[in-house]
Amino acid sequence: ATENNRLADLLSLNFINAQQGHTPASRLFILMQGLSVFLASFLLLVILYQFILRYVLRRPIGFFRLLTGLSSACFYSGIFLLLSALLVRSSFFSAILTLMAAFAVHILAQGISLPAITGLDDNRVFILQLTVLLIFTGIISLILNLALPVIDALLRQVIII
Repeated sequence: ATENNRLADLLSLNFINAQQGHTPASRLFILMQGLSVFLASFLLLVILYQFILRYVLRRPIGFFRLLTGLSSACFYSGIFLLLSALLVRSSFFSAILTLMAAFAVHILAQGISLPAITGLDDNRVFILQLTVLLIFTGIISLILNLALPVIDALLRQVIII
């Protein structure tokens, strides 16, 4: 019965309860939420690469081949992002620099793995990366611009109509 109560408590958490609580369940919820956002953004990036490769460059490369090929870039940038999240409490400037390093490592790892996956030369890989990252940044900024007022209202506990 206590296991069911713990699971129900974990599943009933929302962002506000996790922000206010200092229990291990709320910390676990925030960790799961961060991992899911990271994985969703990685999948969005892979989908954008597949879309551009298939319909613009006319190279039918499978989704799972792209997913496995770009997973190393995701892994290395994930390590730097986790380090950046841990550095936020100590030094905000160090966290920002580590975040920029994560972005640089991600781009470099993609630049190494994309020619092996696609068979394109370096110039076309650079243009592919630039195009996909510009579209990806636009989509992420659009999502953030739509979501931040809702999150701000939830944090202030204001009713949105």
